[in-house]
Formats: sequence, C-alpha cells, structure tokens
Amino acid sequence: MGVLKNDISKTVIESIINYIPFPAVLVNRFSRIVCYNDSFHKYYELSDSVVGKNIVSIEKETRIPNVIDNNVVEIEWDQKFSNGKIGKVNRIPLCDESGEISYCLAFIYDEESENNEASKENRILKNVLDYYKEKLRIESISSYSIEKIYGDSEKVDRMKKAIKNYTKKSSNLLIYGEKGSGKEFVSRVVHHSSVRKENPYLKIDCRDNLKLKDSLRNFSVVDDITKVIFSDMRLISGGTIFFKNIHFLDEENQILLNRFIEKIKSYNHYNNKISLDLRLFFSTTPKIHELLKMGKFSRELYDNINILKINIPKIQERSDIFRNVILELINENIDFYVKDFEIDDEYIDCLENHKFVNNIKELKWIVTHSLEGMEGNALTKIDLPKWVNRHDEITSIGSLKEEVEKLEKSLIEKCLKETKNNKQKTSKILKISRSTLYEKIEKYNINVGM
Repeated sequence: MGVLKNDISKTVIESIINYIPFPAVLVNRFSRIVCYNDSFHKYYELSDSVVGKNIVSIEKETRIPNVIDNNVVEIEWDQKFSNGKIGKVNRIPLCDESGEISYCLAFIYDEESENNEASKENRILKNVLDYYKEKLRIESISSYSIEKIYGDSEKVDRMKKAIKNYTKKSSNLLIYGEKGSGKEFVSRVVHHSSVRKENPYLKIDCRDNLKLKDSLRNFSVVDDITKVIFSDMRLISGGTIFFKNIHFLDEENQILLNRFIEKIKSYNHYNNKISLDLRLFFSTTPKIHELLKMGKFSRELYDNINILKINIPKIQERSDIFRNVILELINENIDFYVKDFEIDDEYIDCLENHKFVNNIKELKWIVTHSLEGMEGNALTKIDLPKWVNRHDEITSIGSLKEEVEKLEKSLIEKCLKETKNNKQKTSKILKISRSTLYEKIEKYNINVGM
C-alpha cells in the first residue's frame, strides 16, 4: 500500500498511469475516476472522457468500492467484465499521510495479453511500482520525525525524552492530550522511529462503536501464517495498531477490547505455533479520569493499556511553537505561497492571546487561512480569521469596579422586570435590604415605572 504526500502525489500518479502497458485507471475515495491511460480508453471503447464519473457507471462488476471501503489490496483477481472480456485485475489502495484512503489504482491484463512480451512489461511495471513504493515509504517516515514536534518548555522536553525512550520498548503505550494536540502524530513518530518503521501502522477510531464492535468480534489469528486478521484489514506481524479516542468506547466494546489485548498478549508471549509481534497504542483525553471515577470506564482495561504513558502539553505550554508551525506550512507549500515573507510580531501576539480549543489542529487551520488570504509578503493581524482576537477589535474593558457595577445594574433591572417592579420581592430574590435596593436604583438611574 502506498502513502501519498501532496507534493509528490501528482508526479507519482502520472508516472505510474502512463507507464502501465495495460488498461489502468485511478479512482478517488468516492469511487470517481481521476485519470486513466489510453489502454483503458481503448479497452472499454470509450467515445468521450469519463473523468469525474463513478467507476460503476463504466464497469458494473468492479470491486474498487470494496477495496476502498475495506482498505485491502487485491492482486491478480480473476474478473469477468461487463463488456464480456475476461482478465486479471490488480487493485491497490493509496493512502494519505494520516492513513486515510485517498485513491485506488487498478489495472487489467486480459488473457490476450498473457504472452512473453506482456510478462516482460509486467516485470518492468513491478519495478516501477517498487521504486515509487520505496520513495513514498521514505517520504512517509521523514514526515513523522521527532524534529517535527515543535515548542520549547520543560513539558515538551519530557515528552520528547519519553518518545525517544519508548521507541525501544514493545509494551502498550497510552498517549494523553487535549483535543487536537497531535496524539495521532506522536503515535506515528514513535512507530516510525522504532524498529517497526518498515511494517504497517493501522489506525482504529473508537468513536465508531458499531464498526469497532464488528472488527473486534471478527478478530482471529491464522495458524499457518504470521498474520492477524482484523475485520477486513490485514496487519503483518511486527506492526502497530493505534486505537484512537478510547474514551468513546461503550461498555461492550471495552470488554471486547480488553479481551483482544489479552489475546494479543498470549500470542506474543506463550504461543509457540505462531510468532506474533504486535504493539498496541492508545490515545485519550484527560476526560478518561472522570469516566474512571464515575465507573464508566473499565479499570481492568485501563490498567492493561496504561503500561507506558506520554503526556502531550497544551499549545499554551509550548513556547516558540507559532513561528515554527508557520514556517513548516510555508515550506510544505513553497510553490504556492511567497518565498520571501515576514511574520509581524502583532500576528504572533494575537495567537499567543487566543484561547485555542483544538490546539495544534486549530493553529494549523488558522495559519493556513491566514496564508491563503495574505496580501503582499507579510503575515499581519489583519490576515487572521475574524473570530481570532485582534487587539484593536477587542471591546474595551473597564476596571473591575466598573465591570461589577455593570453586572449589578443588569441583574437588578432583570429582577425588577421579572417581579413587575415589585421592590419587596426583588430585594428578597437579590438578598439585599429594601433600603439598599432603593439606593442602587437611584445610583444606577434605573427606571422602575409607576
């Protein structure tokens, strides 16, 4: 399975599609055709372009949607096509940096093509695919390095130290962090910095309890090969499974996941028939401690996953992070954004005073929004989204005494309105004497009517 990065995906796709000597097509995650070669055009005797159309409208018997839904590779799959022809199909899902399916590459070689020349071309094609697979693998590993974790503070140093230490371990790892703080990124850094970096990394999102339940129930170990079958996805021994957002697990899935962990543990340590080596990562927010106190999260499961722990600091606890993130986004899109630019100090000040809800994820969204709307070669506070605090647009705030008096006047007016200007009821509700109430009505010039 390949991994696509934005800056090389176009070159890789075009090179592969144009090089394939058989009918080949690239389809996006919504099963719509992105591009195809001349052989594909001739094979289906197309009269017009079919880019943008659903692949099912061209080939009713296609299995591409199944490959995309289940994230599986199909090699030399025997297929009878809707046009009456018979052949073999290779279907290869291609993932983006986050592990999500972006495209599916499919190519056909029919019975008429199975001759010496076709076999020779097929070997050449395999070499091309292997070349790009290795290139993409290297790009993927370099994307998840510890150097990409920005910020300077004691907490950041402790986190980096833990990451370096845990790359050498094989125990279960629990990653704590607020929403959007980069828990998945940290898990990938640990994986790609360890001896497992050559092996698969599988992400399971625990927010989808129904899908997770089916996956955990279907888990089994194949005795004759060292593979784990996890629902319709295959994970080769030596890889990593990352369970994301475990605080969303319902009671039934907590039991199933705990059983799954115990089963993996038994195969890792006690089964002589199978050499199964899997590492399990988990992520959660501090909310899990509340769930434990309320008895809504299994203590047994928590003890099973909380072997090693990494705490990710909040964005406010990571100094110098803002400029680093801006520079990273600029470098990733250097052809799109201006090459020589400046970052205004007021822009950074606004970010430092902003109350982030989604941490790093929100910061990257704000910076991307700013860069796309930037005029000239400098990022200024004017480029910030309107909902981010800009000092010149913040409503002026008075002294503490002034703000308290505003609140007090508002409460008295509201209470008088509710009691239809009944001062005796108002004083009882506000728990002040009637004389005090009269004084404040006069002080704030409150109109109580007749």
